[in-house]
Amino acid sequence: MLFAINFGMPFGVRLSERFGARPVCLATMAVIVVSVFVSGFMDSFGGLIFFYGILFGFASGIIYMIPVTCSWRYFPHWKGATCGIIIGCFGFGTLIFNYVALAIVNPDNETASVLSEGTKYFTPDIYNRVPKMFKILSGCYLALGTLGSLLVAYPKGNNS
Repeated sequence: MLFAINFGMPFGVRLSERFGARPVCLATMAVIVVSVFVSGFMDSFGGLIFFYGILFGFASGIIYMIPVTCSWRYFPHWKGATCGIIIGCFGFGTLIFNYVALAIVNPDNETASVLSEGTKYFTPDIYNRVPKMFKILSGCYLALGTLGSLLVAYPKGNNS
């Protein structure tokens, strides 16, 4: 996923300069929401790798740099501070959604207990909640991503 995120980053800036920050963010959020939602229906590891690892990662990379470049144009003398705030919020969102995912998949915080060939696994009632988690997370991403995308815009005029 990190490779896909890094691969998508330069495309976000180029696309947003050509089509505008808000339309690119909204279109990319649509790809993110669909890729996470479809991940909830995958019954093969390869499909999960494609939709969640590659497609979601690539779209995340596209959308990642757009708020950063917008903030640089609004606050050209505070590039480090604005970039740090955005990256910090990105990490904070990951922290929050890790707990949301845990609450959906393993609300009782059970440990892996099924032993098979020397490896411990979770019980079926835990791993059967993973598709539901993807679907709920896609709804959260839809709401928050749409709101955030509507707030992103380059300043009027030439502030490059």
